[in-house]
Amino acid sequence: MKTLVRALLIATLLLPGLVFLGNTGDLTYYVRHPVPPGQIPYVLARLLALYALTLIWIQILLGALRPELERALGARHLVHLHTALGATTLVLLLGHASLFIAGVTIRSGAFPVAYLVPDFSQNYYARRLALGATALYLALLAGLSAALRRRTWMRGIWRRLHALNYLVFALGAWHGLAIGSETRLQPLPILCGFFAGTIAVAALWRVIAARRLRGWEADRDGVIHSGRRSR
Repeated sequence: MKTLVRALLIATLLLPGLVFLGNTGDLTYYVRHPVPPGQIPYVLARLLALYALTLIWIQILLGALRPELERALGARHLVHLHTALGATTLVLLLGHASLFIAGVTIRSGAFPVAYLVPDFSQNYYARRLALGATALYLALLAGLSAALRRRTWMRGIWRRLHALNYLVFALGAWHGLAIGSETRLQPLPILCGFFAGTIAVAALWRVIAARRLRGWEADRDGVIHSGRRSR
């Protein structure tokens, strides 16, 4: 089972690269022809964003299907996988933001301090950037909550903060699809739709499984108490 999961994970990680090539086209164009200043960091930032969104999707599925995956893979292996993917996701998100800021700085000649603070009161482009910045900060908060989960003051809230990854995915996908003209071209919308659909199904499965478990525990407790009374 572990081998199968690794194979599926590797196959899944090919998707962002293929989608990126489908949307971007011939990458050698940026080397063979003159391009606007900062264009190469812009392009690389999109690639990192695609991989970050894919890993967020995988992480959400791992969490939603945790009981089933624990039985198949073992709790320790699943925790190690989740932790490694989470750390990689944060690195990709920070790399995406850094490359974008580098591209803006190279093109404009000034560091875009305003882009670091989400502002939804500005023009269309600034609002879409605010979506991405908000997603980044929420992802950092969710990751920090998991890292500090063993602290006494975090035990009651860290899971709720970690669940912010659902919102991170939604904001990140919205930001990615709306930020540029080429990002609205297929196959990126199909990929994001597939991610969103599978997350919805997995979340629904988690709710149904939790209700079944509570019902089973209630029935078991009822039988136990009934047996005690009959004695």
